[in-house]
Amino acid sequence: MSSKVNPEFLAKIEKRQKERQESFTKLRLENILDDTAQKIVELPEVNLLEQLQSRKLTATQVLKAYTAKALELTERVNCVTEFIPQAFEWASKLDALGSVAGPLHGLPIAVKEDHDIEGMDTTMGFAKLLYKPAKENATLVKILLKLGAVPFCKVNLPQSIFSIGSENPIYGQTLNSINAKLGPGGSSSGSGSIVAGGGAPVAIGTDAGGSVRIPASFHGLSALRPTVRRLTEKGALQCLPTNDAQRGVPGFITKNAETLALVWKAVLENNIQNEFDPITVPIPWNENLFSSSKKLKIGYHTSLPFFPAFPDVQKTVLDAKLALESVGHSLIPFDMPDSYEHLKINYDLLAADGGSYLLKMFEGEPISSCVTGLIESFRNPEKLWKSDGKNTKRQDLTSLARRIVEEKTKTADDLWNIIMDKRAFTVGLLEKMDREGIDLILTPSFPFPAIRTDEGNAGACIDAAVYTMIWNFVDFPAGVVRFGTETGANLDSYDDGGEPMLKLAKELVKESVGMPINIQFIARPFKEELVLRILLEVERLRNAKK
Repeated sequence: MSSKVNPEFLAKIEKRQKERQESFTKLRLENILDDTAQKIVELPEVNLLEQLQSRKLTATQVLKAYTAKALELTERVNCVTEFIPQAFEWASKLDALGSVAGPLHGLPIAVKEDHDIEGMDTTMGFAKLLYKPAKENATLVKILLKLGAVPFCKVNLPQSIFSIGSENPIYGQTLNSINAKLGPGGSSSGSGSIVAGGGAPVAIGTDAGGSVRIPASFHGLSALRPTVRRLTEKGALQCLPTNDAQRGVPGFITKNAETLALVWKAVLENNIQNEFDPITVPIPWNENLFSSSKKLKIGYHTSLPFFPAFPDVQKTVLDAKLALESVGHSLIPFDMPDSYEHLKINYDLLAADGGSYLLKMFEGEPISSCVTGLIESFRNPEKLWKSDGKNTKRQDLTSLARRIVEEKTKTADDLWNIIMDKRAFTVGLLEKMDREGIDLILTPSFPFPAIRTDEGNAGACIDAAVYTMIWNFVDFPAGVVRFGTETGANLDSYDDGGEPMLKLAKELVKESVGMPINIQFIARPFKEELVLRILLEVERLRNAKK
């Protein structure tokens, strides 16, 4: 495979960047962030919806305010890729109605760039996908429109979305909107950044290994990764469409758990999704599960040996444990299965094609720093891997270069055996929860808070996603909520064991003092309402401590 950049791709990128700037300039003249607009974007989301439902605010007023705010925020952190041209037409039609259109009437929503919008490109940061506009809206966008929401902009992601970084050659790098020296997490980088910065009340993301939960955690937001097919994925591109073993699923990122639950309830009620997507599971919103006051038995762990969590992260989990016990829940230690076992199975599946799909997508493309290491592993594995016995167990496991160089091509029988191993692992974890009577599992959402993810750090620290990736692997719903803050006081006590990746993380976290720390809750498949219930309860406990 050639690594030469196609000049036609560069010309397309230059053209799109020029169009983008011209569009932003025009929109800035038409949408001013004056005092009235500022008051609108500062309204708590529930209050904003109340004013839209009562028609005290029009959909157009709110859209203009959030467009102005998103433009201002994008100047600082580069979160919006493009604004959706139809948004003002949709808002105008809502304002002309005699009654509200639905529970999300007039609510502006940002859309991750990997979701189709009619007439707009869906590129995932690849120039070869520019100027190939989608013919219809993604199904989730259609549902939101039916509920009265106004999707108004597309937001940034890392090239290929196979990264916790935030950069691509078309739209550049997104920054953390709390601290612009740090990364926003990925791959739903723009989704996290725009919500935390006040540029949208809600954003759609996607999650294949933590991609809604990591940006939410890096900004102290709320998010939920659902069970596959609980939320429609039709019209959302997959980063690895040839690999059905660990699919990316859509999710929402919001400032708080209350708004997250409100949006999920609106989308799931009355099986609206099945009108548009027959393979979405017909499980309507379960209000009894969400509203139950039954005391829960929650298993917890504070760290995983594969990538030990930092001290303040572990303390945050223990603080949450104490808070939950104070209101009557029972919490017991829950030992996770060996990380090396499930990661070995997972990486075998992810690397089964030797990177052929990604290599095809990157053919002729300029490559962003957040995925350089990944692509070089596929392009030149023999240069990156030497079997000299000096590599750690962690490096042996996760090196894609080693797998390409040393492992034999997998037969159909090999692949079926790997899939059966995955099923057995999943069943074993469910049986363990059943034996111990566990309703939920409490864990760190990530081993550290937001860090710099520039200059290749995103690729170097990708294994930190072990805390989120396992739940995609077994396909359990997992949600995150803020509960702590990085103090910096305990960083020196972190034992990196001489591991290069852990040493790098320890150095990077020094710049993360003051950043939020999230925790994660996991339930059995299709129990999303139970996760939302506990996120909301923990959020209220956190707020009561202030």
